[in-house]
Amino acid sequence: MVVLLDDIPIGDRDESELRDLEYRVLTKLREKELKLNLQKCVFHQRAVRYLGHVIDQEGLHMMEDRVIALREAPAPTDRTSLKTFLGKLGYYERFLSHRAEVCAPLYDLLRKGVDWRWTNVERRAFEAAKNLLCSNTVMTHYDPKLPLILAVDISPIGTGSCLSHVMPDRTDAPWPSLPPVSPFQPTPPGETCRRLRP
Repeated sequence: MVVLLDDIPIGDRDESELRDLEYRVLTKLREKELKLNLQKCVFHQRAVRYLGHVIDQEGLHMMEDRVIALREAPAPTDRTSLKTFLGKLGYYERFLSHRAEVCAPLYDLLRKGVDWRWTNVERRAFEAAKNLLCSNTVMTHYDPKLPLILAVDISPIGTGSCLSHVMPDRTDAPWPSLPPVSPFQPTPPGETCRRLRP
């Protein structure tokens, strides 16, 4: 359970544990004399659209309609439209592998003193950035029973980190926990990353 803005999304993988959690939350709300608007409450959904994401039993997904809008975005014609595109793309940065490297030519256009240009280099970077959105990455739910791996990466273009669960089949499943660690755009683990196992 996480309280965000004026919402209280509650979820659990087990139906009985979910009912217990709901009971405890509703009890705590009653104790604090807080009221809910039942017309705005939704219970026992398989998936929820929330803050630009879809949350289901598998984890956190990008919202398809927002992804389509970004993939169909026209090429920027000035710095303002480029900032808008990169800002929207950045909302899903944790899903986009090597975004900093792919978008580097676009970020170069935003540097102070750089004149606007739209050459093949920028056009290819823009198309490659849109293609990153084709990823089917799902950020898994945190499970305290599973071990974690912290992977970090640094390159001349950016720094990044990824916290992942080691799943029972020994694959890594990313967990949406770490914010950017520098003013650079983060990059997922690459060739130079070191894997730290607890």
